[in-house]
Amino acid sequence: MPPYWAAVRSLPQRERFATEQLGLRGYETFLPLVETQRASAPLFRGYFFCRIVDRWHAITTCFGVVALVRVGDCPCKIPDFEIETLKARADAAGIIRLPPPPPPASQRRFAKGEKVKIIAGQFSHFDAIHSGMRRGDLERVLINLLGAQREVSVARHLVIPAQ
Repeated sequence: MPPYWAAVRSLPQRERFATEQLGLRGYETFLPLVETQRASAPLFRGYFFCRIVDRWHAITTCFGVVALVRVGDCPCKIPDFEIETLKARADAAGIIRLPPPPPPASQRRFAKGEKVKIIAGQFSHFDAIHSGMRRGDLERVLINLLGAQREVSVARHLVIPAQ
């Protein structure tokens, strides 16, 4: 069987320790990190990746490891290109730079007549125009429905600016 990457679950806040222990046993590991206010933290809290060449049962007995993520009785295989994509986004220190988060829905403002996109729900396939009104956690938008523009209310988190 060719080598493959697998996801490993670690003890809480022990991802680095577990990767070091597996490294001492000869396993190749990858722990993607992101910047925090103080230092860095795992991108996937409680998880990291390990390259499995032939033996995988010994991974679960390593200090800091809780279990391998499995499908049935076998480790879940992560495609190589997924790991390579993550590695390519990491800088020299191993930190992956994430894009800034979108503004909270409560701070997002749309102008009357602005084209918007509904990203999910029953109206997700319609082009929409913001009607300039809000009510609670809803945005009111105009959609073309049955040959006319109809005003509908959509959950605020499902409305984004049209590209």
